[in-house]
Amino acid sequence: MCPSWGILIREWTAYVRAALRVRAQARAEGKDWPFVTDPAILLKFLFLPHQLFEDGDSSAVRMAKRQLIVLRNRVHKTFGLAIMLALLGFLAAIVYSIAAGFLTTEV
Repeated sequence: MCPSWGILIREWTAYVRAALRVRAQARAEGKDWPFVTDPAILLKFLFLPHQLFEDGDSSAVRMAKRQLIVLRNRVHKTFGLAIMLALLGFLAAIVYSIAAGFLTTEV
């Protein structure tokens, strides 16, 4: 496996743990935050993350959601980096193959 994917998996794991912390904090206060099962929350999370904050959120829930948004931004940057590194590796392989072909051909 490419090392960049290992980094992505590590970041994704931290992000999932943060989402579980938000849900645990909300449940401790008698509410629920169905992050995975509610498509509306998932869409807000992906496209409008600052709309995750609700008026009835306690400071602890707001802090957990804020940490989740910070991790979301980090995961998006890491994912972009992983894709870029994979594409660079692919392009390097193409350039190497072309260069090797030119070097081995007889004139």
